[in-house]
Amino acid sequence: MKKQSLLLWSILFVLILIGSALVLSGLNGNEFATKFGLLILVIAIFTGLVNTFQNGKLNNEIQKEIVSKELNFWLVITVLLVFGITLMIFHNELANKFGEALVVAGVLASTVDVFLKNRLASDVFKAVLGHHLPIELQHQINEICSIQIYRKRLEIRLKIEDHKTDPSKMIYHFDAKYKVNNISVKPQLYSYKVAVERHTDIEQEPEPFQIKQVGANNILNADGHKDDFELDANQNGGDLGRTEDRFRVYKKDVYIPPLTNNGNSESSFWLVTKQIFPRNCKETITFNDVVIGVDIEIVNPPSWLDVNVTTLYPNKIIRNGNRFFKSEIAFLPGQVLKIDLKEKKESGDSTVNEQEGSEKSNFSSTKA
Repeated sequence: MKKQSLLLWSILFVLILIGSALVLSGLNGNEFATKFGLLILVIAIFTGLVNTFQNGKLNNEIQKEIVSKELNFWLVITVLLVFGITLMIFHNELANKFGEALVVAGVLASTVDVFLKNRLASDVFKAVLGHHLPIELQHQINEICSIQIYRKRLEIRLKIEDHKTDPSKMIYHFDAKYKVNNISVKPQLYSYKVAVERHTDIEQEPEPFQIKQVGANNILNADGHKDDFELDANQNGGDLGRTEDRFRVYKKDVYIPPLTNNGNSESSFWLVTKQIFPRNCKETITFNDVVIGVDIEIVNPPSWLDVNVTTLYPNKIIRNGNRFFKSEIAFLPGQVLKIDLKEKKESGDSTVNEQEGSEKSNFSSTKA
């Protein structure tokens, strides 16, 4: 899609140059060249307007504000060119000069602004930040500057229950929700994924579901229509995931609409899963996307449970007792957050066994 768009705008750029050249050459008395040049300019500008509108249709009302700005820009260019060419037709030197100035301004605005301004600003920004850094760090800066989607305010609620038949194990309920922001001007593809390590002992329970709930609001499908969804294993007739190797997995590709000035286009995602772990375990959350801000709440923790949350920056975790943990830092792809769940040590007990946690959605993966 990007290659096709670039090709179209390149063709329109050439047509505008050809049309302008014909109009200018026709001022010497070649009426046909003037009319043909005007026709080419009108076709090129009209095509640009239609293409802008079609690109904006993908997310309907949500992108109306962005499309409106694009249309206003091209309407101004059209007025400049048409008014300038009209003045150049008159047999008046002052009007001709003023018309030439308007045509030049229109041509420059329709080419320089569209093709160079954003790219130049981006290149200058990257160059200023990474000019004297090693090439490896420059690559990291380029990746950060190229971010179009990020997740914001990841809220995790953990509920730990004693296993009814095995005192060495616990039932681990994982409830999470987060928002996804698209800072580009077009809808972006986003792969929503929930995956947990498969536990056969859960399959023998009265409620044998590991992926219990999934859902999303304010998302689009490939055709640009609303595609919000909410699924519940109890109503769906079974676990929402399918078996892949040693995991239960739910996947869905969606499109995230771009943010508008009023901020009403944030997309929301949520999930609920259930697992069975040893009483002493470590849940390792590996972030596959940029995540800004994490809140963790342990709901009514058992008296025997001790919880600790660690990251690459230990001093950036704000702890409130044994229940609430908060981090305001930005996690980059590949960085991890670890939740240690342990039995409180009694006198004389100096050993604690640990077991790695499972893969969980886009933000928890032992394989990422």
